[in-house]
Amino acid sequence: MKNLKYYGLLLATLAVVAAVNMGCESTETTESAITVTVEPAGGVLVGRNATATLTASIMIADSNSTESLVLPLEWNVSEGSLGAITKSGGLSAVYVSNGREGANTISVKDRIGRKGVAAVTQVKPAPAAKTATP
Repeated sequence: MKNLKYYGLLLATLAVVAAVNMGCESTETTESAITVTVEPAGGVLVGRNATATLTASIMIADSNSTESLVLPLEWNVSEGSLGAITKSGGLSAVYVSNGREGANTISVKDRIGRKGVAAVTQVKPAPAAKTATP
């Protein structure tokens, strides 16, 4: 009799688990199929006040999906001593160099945490050519 109760309880538990799992299917795009891209992904800025306009977009492995970035976007720089995001709105932002040499990573994150990155390398302008005076 004990075994019959045990197997009955086990069978009832399995039936509940199966019923719950039946309602858990999703038609949403998996996060692993989504990539946030930033254009341009990299570049070189020369001198002080050089700018780069960056635009974020979403790439989805399943072309039938209608996913989009969730605004507002949050833009950040890894090295604030090299430059800053001076303006942002919608899917774009403007990065401005302060003239120091170095590499900076600019990251973007949408409202639900999906992230993308771009990189800039900053260099000083080449020295002006000296002209000889007679």
